[in-house]
Amino acid sequence: MASHITVNRCAFAGALAANEPRSAAIWAKRLTTLVFHIGFAMVWWWACLPMLSGSIAGGWLGALLGKRLSHRVVRVWTLVVTGATTITFFVRAYGG
Repeated sequence: MASHITVNRCAFAGALAANEPRSAAIWAKRLTTLVFHIGFAMVWWWACLPMLSGSIAGGWLGALLGKRLSHRVVRVWTLVVTGATTITFFVRAYGG
């Protein structure tokens, strides 16, 4: 566990050190985005909390269910949901 902490600290320190101009630009973009979203109320924060709690609960329950089901069932279910989503978006965008 200690080796993971050391690696993570080194990676984080390297990112903050901005040793190359590209990483400095990335941090500048992130900060600018954060300032604009918070400062100019571009996010409806009241809507974020239910979405956050739903995504956490759904991810947790989905992981529990995925562990108990067979690999074949998970694979088929993933393909069915992906296909249905793709068809729905296609019909909404191009169909009637």
